[in-house]
Amino acid sequence: MGSIREALTGNGTSGALHEYPDNICNYYDPAQKETLKQGMVVAIETFISTGVEFADEAGDGWTLTIEDGSRVAQYEHTPIVTDGEPIIATLATR
Repeated sequence: MGSIREALTGNGTSGALHEYPDNICNYYDPAQKETLKQGMVVAIETFISTGVEFADEAGDGWTLTIEDGSRVAQYEHTPIVTDGEPIIATLATR
């Protein structure tokens, strides 16, 4: 069974990739005090692994690799923060 890897987090993505707010946890972290504000677009990224806790970043600055050959998956949703229910800008596929 896999578990969420806390070493990788989501981020803001309103106008560019990987912008403020950064390090948006996909798990409960009482130390995270960031308040999302209306109009923010964020990437909530969940990383699951059956083995290693950390991934290594390849030289291209984008690709993540693992050493032990365990199974890994990444899933992302992009909500837009509103004054009511969020707008989910991503589609779930099966």
